[in-house]
Amino acid sequence: MYNLESLRVMKFLKNLNEVGLTIPEIKQILSNEGLPKDEIEEKKIIEKYKAARKIKSYNEEIKDTIPSTGEMMIPYLELIKDGKAYTASEITEKLVSYFKLSEEQRLMKYDENKSDIIFLSKVRSVRYSLKKENYIDEVNKLTYQITNEGLELLKESKGEIKEEIEELEKVIDPLTIVNEKLDELKNELADNLLKQLQSITG
Repeated sequence: MYNLESLRVMKFLKNLNEVGLTIPEIKQILSNEGLPKDEIEEKKIIEKYKAARKIKSYNEEIKDTIPSTGEMMIPYLELIKDGKAYTASEITEKLVSYFKLSEEQRLMKYDENKSDIIFLSKVRSVRYSLKKENYIDEVNKLTYQITNEGLELLKESKGEIKEEIEELEKVIDPLTIVNEKLDELKNELADNLLKQLQSITG
């Protein structure tokens, strides 16, 4: 339906594009953040990814300071243990504050030519693992709430929590696998094309 809400969303997408973000990058943002509820959220998202455009180079040292999926599992649950429903972007911001991440840490990409931001990819994997094991529930599109199982996990001993985190880290986000396979296929295609070009004479 074409209404004021759909018009607001269209303007938001247009603003993202005007910042210089590509269509794949915008799709990734919507996948990670969901649609903003109001103009305040819109501005926050636009400013965040506008800043991301300025961070070009990959830095191994900074990458190593970004929390791992295992380190984020329990904080993720702790930050929503009040039982309220939170959007993906709200939880992401809570994690940023919890870990006191710098702009470089939160916005660094695996590669400057890719749209995947390291921190957001890890948050997505944490979310996928917790949801798959029923520690959180998706109550609306990209809106999550802790379950009774999640609350019970927080009450476990440190040893039991550590064991469960190790199991959760084995749960792989299928999108991560797809991205890895796409990279492999692109490299394979490039190698094959190069070999064919080298075999051409004249």
